[in-house]
Amino acid sequence: MVMYRKSGLLLLILLIVSSLALTACGGSDSKNEVSQDEANGSADTSLPQTFVSANGVTLRYPQGWVARDLVEGPLVYAVVANSQAVLDNLDSDAPGQMPAGGFFLTINTVSWADLAAALGVSDVAAVKSVGVTGVMEMFYTPVDMTPSDGDSFQFGNVEAVTIGTIEAARASFIDSDTKSYGFNIAYEFDDDWLAWIQMQALEGELAGFEGIAYEIIESITYDAPAG
Repeated sequence: MVMYRKSGLLLLILLIVSSLALTACGGSDSKNEVSQDEANGSADTSLPQTFVSANGVTLRYPQGWVARDLVEGPLVYAVVANSQAVLDNLDSDAPGQMPAGGFFLTINTVSWADLAAALGVSDVAAVKSVGVTGVMEMFYTPVDMTPSDGDSFQFGNVEAVTIGTIEAARASFIDSDTKSYGFNIAYEFDDDWLAWIQMQALEGELAGFEGIAYEIIESITYDAPAG
């Protein structure tokens, strides 16, 4: 087992969306669990479970996995994990231990207007014109991704990927403190809103979860909360 914590992407998004309209929605419960079974090591890829997040995201996920809304200040983000232990540790402010074979996926929503504001640009259309891949490149500086004693989070090159019918941008990362690896994925829901997703697992285990993570992403629908 190794220690793990929220990734640098999440911390970045917390800064980007500190003024999201989600603050007006209220009533979000960070303990809003919907699947109570512990993971038994074999995911049902038919994704029979459904989770509806207060951030407007609806998704499907495997039998035996767990999903919950977590709250960080004004931000509500949906989290899917393959065990309750992984979810509980992510929900905690104190570092926890991710069990071997642990995996989680976080789904955040962010508007083009918020991204433009984070970049200090008043012209939202100008930011949209560079596309999702271009915007992700503005936030991440790629480096040689090897565990080091330097920056805790190191990002690889941003690349365009297709997930089913979804055209997305993806950047890999390594958390040098924990030797865990992950992907950041972003794509447009509509003209105003984007999904900004993080998936993470222990070193050497991420590839085994990539397929099911993509299935979950393909299942996502979005209905922007009122307010």
